[in-house]
Amino acid sequence: MKIFISDLDGTLLDEKGCVPEKSVEILKRLEEKGVLFTVASARTPLSAAFILEPLRLRIPAILLNGCMLYDLEKRRILWYQAVGKEKQRQVIEEEKKAGLTGLLLAVEKTSDGTETLCMELDPEAGELWEGYFDLERLEACLGIRNGFGDRDRTGAVERPMVYGLYMDREPGRLEQMAKALGRTPGLTLDFYKDIYRDSCWCLEIFSGEASKRSAALRLKKMCGADYLIGFGDGVNDLPLFEACDEAYAVSNGCEALKEAADRVIRSNLENGVALFMEEWEDHAENTDRQSLPFEHCVKGGAV
Repeated sequence: MKIFISDLDGTLLDEKGCVPEKSVEILKRLEEKGVLFTVASARTPLSAAFILEPLRLRIPAILLNGCMLYDLEKRRILWYQAVGKEKQRQVIEEEKKAGLTGLLLAVEKTSDGTETLCMELDPEAGELWEGYFDLERLEACLGIRNGFGDRDRTGAVERPMVYGLYMDREPGRLEQMAKALGRTPGLTLDFYKDIYRDSCWCLEIFSGEASKRSAALRLKKMCGADYLIGFGDGVNDLPLFEACDEAYAVSNGCEALKEAADRVIRSNLENGVALFMEEWEDHAENTDRQSLPFEHCVKGGAV
């Protein structure tokens, strides 16, 4: 049994952060034929659940850069990797020093013993957060509430934290925070300029013990699969490629990933992933796919 796994931003999603209609059409048609498809993304369930709603994924998604396996259909956590209490405290200390207020995602147990996500975000966090997500919809559809307590973040330390996101108009304070936390072993930091909004810089924080590679292998075992095919565009997709039997970079991807890929396929703006999957399935019985002239490949990769 095989599973196709795609990164989201820059790989499957278009410039608006949506799955293009043509890709949705192709992927749904493949799903009806029994093809298993999911995603491996740094995104949280807060956004991924709604972006991927049209696809109705039948197997868990790899989210939070490999820190979580999430069942999008049943809206529940199957597995997660927390950063650890001491590191949580350090994150909260550094946000105070930098004068920032960010979004923290943690896991809490409900009255029936199941685990669900709880977010912690000050309602007065600032203009960058306005309209970033719909709190009412998150609670109604995903059961995610805002557990923000007092400003010393006491409540946040009591729940296992899986993710932190900080945003600012300028890079300075975020860079300061990233440098300080960069001295903490066991944390993965992603500091970057937002590709969807002008004048917005972001710092994301995850556990350093998780990766797209380890999550993909865990998913493979959970589903009883024996073959993984991956797609990506950035350096953070290299670990995913390590777990895959075949790996393909979109043409808009970074050079490092293209070098690691079996082949380079069409870009995210050309429905590269969906079109290639469709063609891959047409040649599924040919075990020597490297020799096939795939119409939707741009060029060969390292293999």
